[in-house]
Amino acid sequence: MPFYQFKNGGKQIEIYTPDTIADWKNYLFNDDYYMEVNQAGQGSSQVIKPLRRPASGSYRYFFLKDMDTSNAWSATVRPLPERPDKYRCVHHLTHSEFFSLNNGIRTAVCVFVPKTGCREIWSVRVKNETDKAKNLSLFSVVPFSDGGLMNANGWYDEKAETTFSYFFPYHTTYEQKAQVEHLNTLSYVFASRPPISTDANERIFFGADDPYRLPVAVINGCCSGSVCNSEKPVGAFQHEIQLAPGASDEIHFVIGFENCEKHVAAIKTELLKEGAIETALQVMIRYWDDICAQFTVQTPDENINLFMNYWIKKQNQFQPRLNRLCAVFPVRNPLQDFMGYSMFNPPGAFELLVEKFKQQSISGFLQQWHTEDGKNEHGLCKLNFMDGGFWLTICALIVVHQHGDASLLDTKTGYVDSDTNETLYQHMKRALAYLTEQRGAHGFCLFGEGDWTDPVNGPGRKGRGESTWSTCALSFSAKMLIEFAEERGDAAYASELRALRAEIKELVNRHAWNGQWYVCGFDDDGKSFGNPDEEEGRIFINSQTWPIMADIAEGTQIDTIYAALDNLATPAGPLLVWPVFTKYNSTWGRISLKLAGTSENGSIYCHASMFKAYADCYADRPRISDYIDAGTKNRTEPERPLLRFALDLEPDRQPPARHAYRYHYRRRTKNHLDDF
Repeated sequence: MPFYQFKNGGKQIEIYTPDTIADWKNYLFNDDYYMEVNQAGQGSSQVIKPLRRPASGSYRYFFLKDMDTSNAWSATVRPLPERPDKYRCVHHLTHSEFFSLNNGIRTAVCVFVPKTGCREIWSVRVKNETDKAKNLSLFSVVPFSDGGLMNANGWYDEKAETTFSYFFPYHTTYEQKAQVEHLNTLSYVFASRPPISTDANERIFFGADDPYRLPVAVINGCCSGSVCNSEKPVGAFQHEIQLAPGASDEIHFVIGFENCEKHVAAIKTELLKEGAIETALQVMIRYWDDICAQFTVQTPDENINLFMNYWIKKQNQFQPRLNRLCAVFPVRNPLQDFMGYSMFNPPGAFELLVEKFKQQSISGFLQQWHTEDGKNEHGLCKLNFMDGGFWLTICALIVVHQHGDASLLDTKTGYVDSDTNETLYQHMKRALAYLTEQRGAHGFCLFGEGDWTDPVNGPGRKGRGESTWSTCALSFSAKMLIEFAEERGDAAYASELRALRAEIKELVNRHAWNGQWYVCGFDDDGKSFGNPDEEEGRIFINSQTWPIMADIAEGTQIDTIYAALDNLATPAGPLLVWPVFTKYNSTWGRISLKLAGTSENGSIYCHASMFKAYADCYADRPRISDYIDAGTKNRTEPERPLLRFALDLEPDRQPPARHAYRYHYRRRTKNHLDDF
């Protein structure tokens, strides 16, 4: 039996063990709530709106106990060491299911997040597959988020048949109370029928710190009715389940967050109507079916097909709608996410896009790093990275193009530091004008405190360093805007952009081309870096792919660039920079302090890999016809040299023997990548 299989055309993945080598998580969400759940039914959650905060701890346990024999087990295995007779997890786009067989009792646990609301819904179905009647108890427990011991509390309300936990949000001044009192700070859990016993105190329910033993409440066969004051609150229930041979029973649990008990009561009344929970799940299934049906991708690689047709579409919904669950983020991330989102929901993507234009300064500068609350007063948010305007232009034009309505560029919005309202088109013109002005001695765009690569903060620390990538990105942005300028009848501006592109092409080829590839840039003293004679950091991939994308590299230059890029290839994608940094390099800066082979220091970085894929398609390298037989659609080997491992090069170009790459690429990838 394999560890897993994709089923239903790729719409679901079945996992046949709870003991995967790492957590294989599904994430379930709407615009108000997010939760993740792994192959053993465990995970945490967050309230997204109106203010992001952790919602609950990382476990959801469902223990079953045979009250006649005292045998007890967990329906989803965790946290106990014993393993069931059979186990299967199924992650769907919309929900996750967990099936197990223990002592002749089959259980099916299902969880989903409905289309709206701050809540998650669990269903536990129990079936007796023995020839004897069974007297069972189901013990369920979920942890509540608390506001620290001074605020932690929990209690079971017998009239409401619901367990609650409440804390008032932290605020500093008296006047701030009104700003936070509307938040969803009442946690709750209720079931589809009343429990026979409850606990609200984690310590009392579990009874010990040992994570691999049964809770004391399960051992005793009854919860104690505890409340929680200044300890860790939980919602724990005991339900009786009596089953004749072959009979089954089902209990639903709703875990959520609201502003008051009245709202909880209304939700309970609505969800406990007959068939309401199943209807809510079917609404989500139809919703995602509609999204996945909007377009499909067909390639010779079935894994790519199922990934593109289902799971990446889910990712493209999650990232822009929940801002990647980030409280501190670079503006390039949501802007790029809007491009993917516009393939499914152009109006929604455009609405989110306009909000980012409001963060631009009247000068044309767009601050790269932001906090969710707009208070950009610390860390990366205080630094001036220079690539915000490129992404504002590139991503916005793609969203508008996907929308199919160029008149959207006439939408007016303001600036972060001005009451002036201008069209998005004028915002873009200001962005490119600012970036055109911010150039150095070689005519290249200034590096600032980082270009696309935030940790390359050494070259521009004195304000004079220049970036090859940024300069090419300016040309690429101008290239995209020319088409829209012409459509608007702005011939003068289109001509201005063409002149700028011609100037950049000449400057980059004169100053950055070293005969083998393009240098990464110039430091504050005008010295180039990213050259063949450097010990580490000789070649940076973005400085090669973007000249191709921007029509700066031509003819034999492209052949030469690809000869160099082939040395960055690995079975998992191209390296970002090579050789990786193993010691501090003052020219490059913070990137050289990162663990070698991780993050920007020589990893296989998803953004850079996609830039490379775009450049490959643009340059027709390799040609699709080299790989696909039109008649059979079977992959064939092209007539070109095989790509080499980055480490299988000349001995004098090898990194030190201690380097982690040697294991990761030579051993792990060659031995295990195909199996994975």
